[in-house]
Amino acid sequence: QFVIPVYQRNYTWTFNKELKQFLDDLEMLIYNKENNHFLGILIYLITPVSAYGSSEFSVIDGQQRLTTTFLTLYAIRDTLIELGEVEKSIKLESITLQNSLESGQRRFKLKPLVDDEKVYQKIVQKDLNSISDKKSNVFRNYNSIREKIDLWLKEGYSVEDLLLALDRFYIVTVPISDNDDPQKIFESINSTGAKLTASDLIRNYILMDLPSDRQDYLYNNYWKKIEKFISNDPKKLESFFRFFLSSKFYNLTNKSSIYREFKIWMENYIDQGEFEIEDVFSHLLHYARLNHRIFSEPLNKDT
Repeated sequence: QFVIPVYQRNYTWTFNKELKQFLDDLEMLIYNKENNHFLGILIYLITPVSAYGSSEFSVIDGQQRLTTTFLTLYAIRDTLIELGEVEKSIKLESITLQNSLESGQRRFKLKPLVDDEKVYQKIVQKDLNSISDKKSNVFRNYNSIREKIDLWLKEGYSVEDLLLALDRFYIVTVPISDNDDPQKIFESINSTGAKLTASDLIRNYILMDLPSDRQDYLYNNYWKKIEKFISNDPKKLESFFRFFLSSKFYNLTNKSSIYREFKIWMENYIDQGEFEIEDVFSHLLHYARLNHRIFSEPLNKDT
């Protein structure tokens, strides 16, 4: 199962930009049956989850391409159902989209981000009518892919042509293990793309080495609450961490040093045996509440 960890950004591809390029590349493969196309790199951390060969692939780089590919496959599945090709849709789903010997959430080959999961699962369950978040990039892109598929079919191409074209996308996969230091790999990859804020790096640093179910727990019970008290705007979170660190080091940290200083603070306290990971989150949440009371709650006129 490919798992998009909670420390990753949300699914951000939009139709007019990244998705359009993806579909243009796919269209080129549909029209030119001898061509191949390089889609990109997929880096993932392998974690065994059972003694019977099941593994979890925690995606470090490539989540946008991977999620879009799965949305395309579900769009093809639903097109087959619409065309009355139910048997083919079941075959596609059982071979390509599911782990047939698993149960529950592990049955599905992709576990998306927490914030995207509700909409994605509605698509998986063929329950589009109950999707309330119509502005979700997951939902919008799924619909855009369906519309594009309809155009290709009207041009005379078959569903099989689409699947064979998808099969001519190729990627470089880089599986890694805990010994490869996933955090340093993540930092190195993202230093060359859209620059991550200190709050992005801090969230990743705290969560990355944990099992995915533990990540989900801490993200939902602590990080989301921190965002509620501060903001989900990375820049505002970055300012919060800057003030948090100033209370620890009695010195206003430079913006460029927030992440490095946070690592120093966290490593020192955990090494001293004062904190476990959940204690760190609890500590941060306490300071987020204080920050909210200072900056956001109305003043009492009597004081």
